[in-house]
Formats: sequence, structure tokens, C-alpha cells
Amino acid sequence: MASNGGNGAQAYRDSGYSAPNDHTAANGASRLLVNVGIATAIARKTDHLQTQTDISRADVIAGLTTIAQSDEPASARVSAWGKIADILGLVTRKVDISDKRNPVRDQLAGMTLDAVLALMARWENELDALPSGNVIDGDVIESDVRG
Repeated sequence: MASNGGNGAQAYRDSGYSAPNDHTAANGASRLLVNVGIATAIARKTDHLQTQTDISRADVIAGLTTIAQSDEPASARVSAWGKIADILGLVTRKVDISDKRNPVRDQLAGMTLDAVLALMARWENELDALPSGNVIDGDVIESDVRG
């Protein structure tokens, strides 16, 4: 995903999955990101890319601080401060789960963290037990892409 600018839908397709539209691909990518193995692989790749480019978090913050404190237009300075806040974890993203069409919302809302983690582990085990390849009309089509 890092090599394509963070486009999860495109990364999903590039990984060999098929989706009829961007919305479905983005949902599939989002589901994959909660998989511990995939999240770990992405973190390793990100670390590897950072090592290759020899740019550290501190370098990025220093560069953004230079912009934030410069004579650049106000929009550039505000943007730089916002990015610094994001990097430092000072910005909290609000996730809205009020969509009534989400059948899982009610189930998850009443669960403890341990129960959610147990459920995720069960789902991951179920996913691991599935045959690899693409499923088309209920038939598994073996794929060399995902191995």
C-alpha cells in the first residue's frame, strides 16, 4: 500500500483479490488490515522502506517544523502543524459506528475488549482454514498471486 500512495482498494486488487468496484475493494482492504499477519507485514515493509530512504520520523518532523515556522502561506503552515500533530499522535480520529445498516455494530458495542479480541482470533482462524484463491460463484479458483 505504501508504494501506491496508500490506496487500499488498489493494494487489495494488486494483491490478487477481485472486487466489482472501489467500495468493495476498500472494504476488503480494511478487513485485511485487522489481520495481525498482514498488519505485521505492512509494518515490516514500512520499516524497510524507511531504512532504504534513510528518512526518520525526526527528519519528517524537522522538515514540517521548518515549514510551520516559515514565511510560507498560512495554509501551508497550518497544514504542517496538523501533520506534526498527526505524527506525534496528538490527533484523535473519531470513528462513527452509528450506521444502523451495520449488523455487527450492536454485537460489538456490548462486548468487552477481551471478547472482541477472542472474536477476531476466531475469525482469523476461520479465514486461515479457507482454501486460498478467488471464489467465483462458490467455487475456489486457485491463484498463484496469493499463494
